Amino acid sequence: MFFGPRMYFSPFDVFWYFDPYYYERRAYNAAREGAKDMNFFEAVFSFVFGDGDPNKDFEAKRWALAGLAIQKSGGVVAADQLAPYLERDPNDPDDESFVLPALVRFNGAPEVDESSGEIVYRFESMEATGGGFDRVNAVLAEARKYGGVSTPMGGG
Repeated sequence: MFFGPRMYFSPFDVFWYFDPYYYERRAYNAAREGAKDMNFFEAVFSFVFGDGDPNKDFEAKRWALAGLAIQKSGGVVAADQLAPYLERDPNDPDDESFVLPALVRFNGAPEVDESSGEIVYRFESMEATGGGFDRVNAVLAEARKYGGVSTPMGGG
């Protein structure tokens, strides 16, 4: 009989090697047990790919930036102004249905501009008032409630 070390691979090893919750579990254990040094493989991975999840709070930041763009344009925007912040279908440039989530989230309504005949989107709650950027701050506060957000526009 052979009693030496054995090495085998299983198709289920992919669940062990590619763990989508690695960073969350590591942060939880570090907070619970105190920070520890990384082992060699974690240090190499961290050096090559970087630390943390780069998409953390992506949705909250995206909505905050879309709200800021709407407020800076006086509460009336065209679809092309919101395209950088929303998921637009690149295969159909004439389709403006990607604006619907912003209309629902910020209580907007589509209107036809009389002078140019183009569709514009009016967000009455985001129009310039003496209150400043209250709606964007509300979005940022909502994002903080569900895990925090830090944005370059002073979101904390």
